[in-house]
Amino acid sequence: DRSKLSKRHGATSVNQFRQQGYLPQAMLNYLCLLGWNDSTDQEIYSVDELAAAFSLDRVTKSPAVFDLKKLNWINGQHLRALAEEERAALVG
Repeated sequence: DRSKLSKRHGATSVNQFRQQGYLPQAMLNYLCLLGWNDSTDQEIYSVDELAAAFSLDRVTKSPAVFDLKKLNWINGQHLRALAEEERAALVG
């Protein structure tokens, strides 16, 4: 909504997102994409892929806009990529 983080409604810390069910790897994936790209169309990265591809030279100077719909989509992609046993363990 382009408002200051302190004025936003909903989760404003990484821990709050974790409590809401967002996977750490999805948060990392999303946060990296807020200000960086590897000049490809790829949007879903594993932690290892991000570590290998990330370069400060590709960090953008333009301000990032937090898009909850995009975060939800990325989290969904990471959830679907988990093994069935891992997904089952997340729900208890």
